[in-house]
Order: sequence, then structure tokens, then C-alpha cells
Amino acid sequence: MTSVLERNIQIELYRILQNLVAKKFTYNGIEFVDVKFEPTINGRPDLVVEAIDKGKKLSLLVIETKRKVPYIDRKFDPYSKDVIRQASGYAVDLGSPYFATCNGEVLVLFDTFTAGVPLPQRRLKHYKVSFDEEFAKTLLEEVCRFRIGVGKWLELDDVFLQRLRTFHAFITPYVLESLNRQLREDARFKEEYVRWLRSQLFEYSPEMNERIAEQLAYMLMNRLTFYKTLETQISSLPRLTKIETEDPKVFSGSLRKVFDKVCKDVDYEAIFEPHTVLDQILLPKKLIYALNDFIEELGTYDLSKIRSDVIGRVYEELIPDVERHRLGQYYTPPPIVELITEMCIKSPNDRVLDPACGSGGFLVKSYHKLKDLKKKENPFADDDKLHEEILNQLYGVDINPFPAQLSSINLAVRNLKVASRHINLVVSDFFKVKPSVSVIPKDLDVVVANPPYTRQEEMEYKEQIREEALTYVDGSKIELDARAGIYAYFFMHSAKFLKNHGMMGQITSDTWLDVGFGEDLKRFFLDHFNIHAIIWYDVRAFEKALVGTCITILEKEDESKEDRDNNIVKFVRIKKAIHTEEIVRTIETAREDFEDERIGITVKKQKELEPKDKWGKFLRAPTIYFKILNDKKVTKLGKIASIRRGITSGANEFFYLDKDKIRLWSLEKEYLKPIVVSPREMKIEVSSSDIDRWVLVVHKSKEELSRENANVLKYIKWGEETETTIKGGKKGGSIVKGFHNLSTVKSRKLWYDIGEREHAPLLRSRRIWGRCVYLLNRANALANDSLYEIRPKNGNDTFVLAGILNSSITALISELEGRFYGGGVLELEVYETKNMTVIDPSKLSKKERERIEVAFSEVCEAQNRGDEKLEQEARGELDNAVFDVLKLKENERKQVYEGLELLRSMRLQRKEVGVLVETTEKWKPPKKPKKEKRVKLEPTKRLDKWIRQ
Repeated sequence: MTSVLERNIQIELYRILQNLVAKKFTYNGIEFVDVKFEPTINGRPDLVVEAIDKGKKLSLLVIETKRKVPYIDRKFDPYSKDVIRQASGYAVDLGSPYFATCNGEVLVLFDTFTAGVPLPQRRLKHYKVSFDEEFAKTLLEEVCRFRIGVGKWLELDDVFLQRLRTFHAFITPYVLESLNRQLREDARFKEEYVRWLRSQLFEYSPEMNERIAEQLAYMLMNRLTFYKTLETQISSLPRLTKIETEDPKVFSGSLRKVFDKVCKDVDYEAIFEPHTVLDQILLPKKLIYALNDFIEELGTYDLSKIRSDVIGRVYEELIPDVERHRLGQYYTPPPIVELITEMCIKSPNDRVLDPACGSGGFLVKSYHKLKDLKKKENPFADDDKLHEEILNQLYGVDINPFPAQLSSINLAVRNLKVASRHINLVVSDFFKVKPSVSVIPKDLDVVVANPPYTRQEEMEYKEQIREEALTYVDGSKIELDARAGIYAYFFMHSAKFLKNHGMMGQITSDTWLDVGFGEDLKRFFLDHFNIHAIIWYDVRAFEKALVGTCITILEKEDESKEDRDNNIVKFVRIKKAIHTEEIVRTIETAREDFEDERIGITVKKQKELEPKDKWGKFLRAPTIYFKILNDKKVTKLGKIASIRRGITSGANEFFYLDKDKIRLWSLEKEYLKPIVVSPREMKIEVSSSDIDRWVLVVHKSKEELSRENANVLKYIKWGEETETTIKGGKKGGSIVKGFHNLSTVKSRKLWYDIGEREHAPLLRSRRIWGRCVYLLNRANALANDSLYEIRPKNGNDTFVLAGILNSSITALISELEGRFYGGGVLELEVYETKNMTVIDPSKLSKKERERIEVAFSEVCEAQNRGDEKLEQEARGELDNAVFDVLKLKENERKQVYEGLELLRSMRLQRKEVGVLVETTEKWKPPKKPKKEKRVKLEPTKRLDKWIRQ
């Protein structure tokens, strides 16, 4: 009997294909004429797509959506040999050149007539299914391209990769089902499982169980695949074949015997040794058939023809990016891995540590780099001996045994002829690993890493980990702001493993460059390292966005402050795609500022860098910015104006009123003042007609108001009786009676009195989404706390300063001296606004001043008239007036515009692009650490030793 699910797949595919064929779909001379539907199981294919090619009608494509195999379950594997054999048989009988298998999620298209090639290795292509016309069109067009000889089938290694991914997706639900059943039925297992999860810094939950099931499925598949790969290289290894049983215990026991034998006779313990907890999970009976099928299928692949570097790539790319993030893994693009290793590994004898090794990207690249260096030193060196030698120079740490298994495989496949007995991988939280206490020695030559970008905020032993990470090798305490991201702790703990003059390279969030909590990290770098380079990629320079990240290359220098002070720091901006060798060569040879269309380098002596300064500008700023900073006509805005944040009412719903509310309560004008609450819809010149909100300003007591019989008193009393919702904080969302009981106002002498405030002539938004606009406050309005009030110290400078502040020069400076936040927002705090570079009106000639004022007046007039073209022309004249004050050349003016456009686009990209590393700096210790049981740090072990435990 056909299951409903299978019938749905068949019907849905028929629907989208028939709808397209009904429209007389034709591609490159091939006309599709019919789709045959077989509603019952009677030895006929589910779907047959018919077409006319060169005047001849043929069955062009057969599609099979049902499996007919001994175990009873709705799911089926589209790569299963039985399913493929069945579909292939139908295709051969009909003379159809192509056939496909589809399980509703994946469709695999095969070439029917490929002589002498096992079915799973036939030329094929893999598609993710969507039941719409676009998918139907894509499928039929692809079939036509193959028919006329221009289609591109997957390469063998890509076939292998897609096969592994599909098989993993197929077996994961069965593994999850078994895990959940065992957790329900075996209390002892559940207790041990939960304890193991906590040791991994995970919390027990249904979602976590799904993640563990996915990892278990990977680990099982990896063992089977790697064993079959070893069979092609080690003749003495027993062949793994179909295990003739339906008993899960017998099946698991037979597999364990095979894996134990490879551990005993060949090694690879890190891959095949049982995991204390996870290997206790009993596989379901209905999965045995699929696993036997997979074992037999692996035997049909000629894995000896797949080079070790291809097998390595398969494992490196096995987990898709989205799934990798969900599993808590982190992917570093190969060009980034290559750049970091090239800049850090210089000697064939270097010993290298990756403290967050994941699936082994950095370790594999380090392997190749060391091998190249050794071959240059001795071209005749024996590859087998080099393999063992290099593995003894590589060290990795990961908290999770699953990526550690992948790392082990990735390193082992570099030379399968040699038993890899010394793969130095430690399963542990990196912060519990101490130099020389574990398998990892101190005084290493190189540390490379992409630290985790996700971290459990409920992480057990926060304070202990913070204490371990922030105690330096000499016992001194390292200062680190509690708001810093987890990558900062990785930098500091990693430094303890490095010898003096050892190299460190990490890719992390770039937030530390410009925010307050990055100050301690910068100080740490300046006190303990020669900073070789900080490298940053433009949005357009990389196929996979690296928004919000930077690469830091450091050389440990704990002995000589003089060397650190005289060290040359290179801030490198990669503007276009460029080969790694060229990047390294350009960086290493640069002795002064350099810029072309591909790369820009700003050179600074290390002693010129201050921890409190923002370093991001050295990466992002066009060279003209630094010329502007040194111009005699510029100053800091705080020297010529006072800056203050607008009114914080504490209860906006009560204090900010529109016309309807004022009319409803008949509020007296003397207690109301106009206020700007949002600048986003405002024109530059704010007039009274632009105001639609007023703020309540009452300084009198209730007694005084009562004597006046003021209507505002009734409104205040209403405010004390009405219910309101608390916004934010621990009590956020709860209801309180009376605005006067809100913590944000109750500390005032008169809760409804916001204090004396005078209007400011200029206003600017705290947070900037598009262009940075400074409002000319002709309405004499107050401002709420979403704006800053700017009061020129010389009132006569107000209008000319408004023109200067609204120029492209100031917009560029704002982008560089502010900070980026989520959602593409630029923010300048009060202290940053005070410190912002600006042209000093007092240093302008009368002619320069008048020209800026006239141009700015024309901008305001054009905007008031709604004439966008005229406004753009006026803005151009305003910019030119400011450019001429600074005596900028034509190419320098171009730099301002290009730099401004690029900085804005990069800022806005942040709200659309996921980054490689942590960007929300959430992890921080409590202000007052809770009393908690101090856990004795267990000595860490190599992965193979840990697994035996």
C-alpha cells in the first residue's frame, strides 16, 4: 500500500511538471508533450516525462518517488541502491536516457546508460526540491542541456560529498528517535547524558537533543566512510561488508568489533574508539537496512581514485554553513585560513596550536604549509616520515568530540598509508587547558584561530574561567572589561602557550577596535606584543562577506618595551579580491603608507597608538581623512560648542503630547513646549509648522496649580490613577498604577517636573541610519533623549557651523569617528561628538564664511520647496565651499565621496550579513559573583586517551 506521504510527493511533482508541459514548454528545440502518472504500484514508474526531440517522441525522464524495500517506513534514501536500481530498471525498459529518484526533499538525476559504472557512481546531479513551477522549469531545462551535451554533471568528489550529506539527513531522525526513547526509558543513561552535556557547557533540552542526534549521525557516518577509505590503502584491514542481522545489539556489536580491530592493528583511536556516553545509544531496527545499504554502496565507490586532498575537502565541506552555525561550529573561508597561516608559520620546525580547531581547517592548512617548508629544506624527504613528523608539530583543542573527530580524520587523510598514532587533539574547554599540564606544551611557535562566535550565557563556572584566562604567565592579573566578547579571552589565554617571538593570528569581531570595552584588549596587545598587522576586508573584496571581522597578526614580545615601541604596525584594508601571496608580500615590504585600487596600508609606530583611541579609522579611512586631521583650520567640536543629550522624560507616554491630547485635556500653553522626538522625517531647517509633539513642562506644586484651577492638574492626577506598563528592566512588561510609581520618575521632587530646559539652536540624532543630519532649530523646540543638543559658544557661528556640519566632510568624519551597531546604525555618544573633528568657524575668512552660509541657505530653501535636483546642486556647492577651505585637490574630493559611500554601504551591510565571529558582546560575569562551588580543573588529555576514559 502506498503511503500518503509518497503519494503526495508523486502528485505534487506531477502537478508542477504537468502545468509547465500544458504551457507547451520547449527548450532548445526539445518540446515537452506529456507527463504520465501511475497511481498504483504495478511494476511501472511513478512519473514519465515525454518529449519530442528531432521529430521523435521519447520517454525523456523517469522519476521514482516510492521505495519498495523490506523495512516499513515512509522515509526513503534517494541514493539507496535498491531505489536507484528500481528507477534505473524502469528507465532501461522505456529507453529513457535519464531517470531520477525523489523523496520530497531531494531529487537526484542520473544518466541511465553509463556502461561499466556502478549505479551510485553514474553521472548524476543533486537538487533541493521545491514544489513550484520554477523548480520544474529548472529540472526540465537541465535534462535538455544534458541531452544536447552541454550540461555539467557533478564531479566524483562532489557526488561523494552530496551523497554523504543526503545520507546524514536521512539517518538523523532515526538517531534522534533512539536517543529520545533511551532518555525516556533509561534513567541511569539520562543522568550520565545530562552530566556529559554540562561538561560540554550545554544545557539539556529538546533542541539540544536534536543537535546531539545530528552530531551522532555524523560520527557514525564518518566512521563507516573513513573505514571504507582505509580499506583501499591498508591491504591487511578486514573488509567491512553487510552485517546479516536485524538485531540492533548484534549489529552494533559487530561494528564495534571491526572498529576495535582497526584501533588495535592500525590505530586511528581518535576516530574509532567508543565514546563513553554517546556509543551507549542503541540504533533502531529500521535503520539497520539503511546502514547495510550504505556499507555496500561505499564498496562500489573506487575511493582509491579520490585523492587524499579531495577526501579532505569532502570532510571540510561536509557540514553546510547554516547547519554548522546551528551545531555551534564555525567556518573560516580557506583564503582567510591561508592568509593567517602564511603570515604566522615561517619555519619547517614550527609547532602550531589551534585552540578552537573545529573540523580542522587551520590544522590542515598548517600541515600543508609545514610540508612545503620541509620539502624546500629537503626536496628528497620521505613523505611517510614527514607525515608523522608534522602531526607531532600540530596541536588542537575543541570542547566537542564531534569536530575533534572531523579534525582527526582531516589530518589522517593527508597520508592514509601511515598510521597516524599521534594526533594531538584535546577535548576540553580551552580555558581549562594549561601549558605543559596537558599534551599541549608551552613555548609554542604559532597560535592560529577563529574563536567561537556563540557561547552559552548560562555557562557554568563563568568566574572561574575568567580567572583562569586573565591570569598571565607571570601570575599578574590582566584587566579586561566584562563586556568584551569571548574572543578577547582567547587572545589572552592563547598568549600563555606562545614562546617569546612566537606568532599569533586570529580572525575575530572587529568591535574591539572602536568601542570602550576594547580598550583593555588593545592595552594587552601593546604591552605584550609587536602588532604586525590588522587586516580588514571591504564588502566587495570577498565572495563570502566578512562584514564585522578583522584579522590580527601578533608577535609575542614580553622582554623589550623598546622593541614594542619601535615596532611598525600595519593597518591593512583589502579593497578587491587579491591572491594571498600578493597580500603577504605587500604587507611585509610596506614601510610607509600605501594605497592602490586593490589594497591600502596605513603605517603607524606602535608607540603612537593609544588604547583609548579608535583604531578602526586606520583601516577604513581614505588617506584624505588624515590630511584633514592635520589641517590648521580644524578643531574638536567640544571646543567650540557644548553638547548635551536631550530630555529623558522617564514616561514618554505621559510627557509627550500631540494636538488631540492637548485639546482633550484643554492644557494651558504655559505648561507646554514644542519638542522634537524623532529627526528621521525632519527637514534640515526645523520650523514651527514641522512640530507635532509638545512636552509637559510644569515646575509648580499641586497646591499652586490647584489655586490656579489649572487643567494641567487634572491631567497630572489622571497620570497618577491610570495603569501603565513598565518598559524594560527586570520588571519590564508588568503593570503599575500611576506614572508617578515608575522608577524612572519617582526620585524627582515633583515626579512630573522634568526640570528647566532651554532649546538648543542645533540638534543631531544619537543614532544615524542614513546621512548624518544636523538640524537648524528655527522652531526653538526642545529635544528628547534620541537627540543631542548643540549650542555654539559663539552664537554668531550657529548658521555657518550648521553648514559645515551638514557637509560631506563632516559626514565622512562621523562615519569614521562613530561606532557601528546592529541594524546598520551609526552612533556617536556625547564624548565622541565632543571629540569629533570639525572646521573651526573662527578660522574662516569673511569670504569663506559667507560662501558656506549662502550655500547652506540654498540647501535649506531647496529642501523646503521639495526640489530634489536643486537640493543636490546646492549640496554640491556647500561641499565645494568646505573643500576649498581645506584646499582639497580634485582627487582628494573624490576620495571623500568614495570613502563616504563605501563606509555607509559597509555599515548598512551589517544588518543583512551574518558574520564569522561573535558580534553581540553578551557574555559577561555577574557584577557580584554568586557563591558557587569551585570545580577542580581536571588535567586535560589527548583525544584518544580521553575517549578511552
